Amino acid sequence: MSAASLLSNRLFLAFEDMQDAKRYLAALEELSVSDQLSGTSAHYYHREAIFVAVVVTYCRPFKKSQTLGNADRFLDPKALGLFATRPDLEALHNELITHRDKVAAHADWEYHNTELLSRDASGAIHRKSPRPSFMLGIAVPRICELVDYVLQECRQRTYCLDSQSLNEDAI
Repeated sequence: MSAASLLSNRLFLAFEDMQDAKRYLAALEELSVSDQLSGTSAHYYHREAIFVAVVVTYCRPFKKSQTLGNADRFLDPKALGLFATRPDLEALHNELITHRDKVAAHADWEYHNTELLSRDASGAIHRKSPRPSFMLGIAVPRICELVDYVLQECRQRTYCLDSQSLNEDAI
């Protein structure tokens, strides 16, 4: 399989991941509106779980995966110049990758730590572990902007690679 075909396959998979991330973001926004209207945080844990799904799904194309030789193992944004015209979105992209790696997908000590507090007279041991914020405090519209941008880039680049491949096959 040609390098262009491997890249095109990975770009299309990334495009599909971005579509999924958009759907998750829409669900997250619906639950946020519901909580705002009710004046409660009844859906907080639901929103948090959806946010983790957004982060993991968004980051999937940028992490190594098994492809059985049918696609590039991951997308390298720097090598592709993915954010050449949008360095502001590159910063957000990097923040999501770090969040995925340290908080959502792994339990890095920086965010998931524990401390032995005391033992009381009955022999009970008390320990604490601060709960990390899974939702980062980033405005959902900003993440939507990033996802839309990456989706469009992946769609356009896949189209260009596939068009080029079809033209070469026709020759």
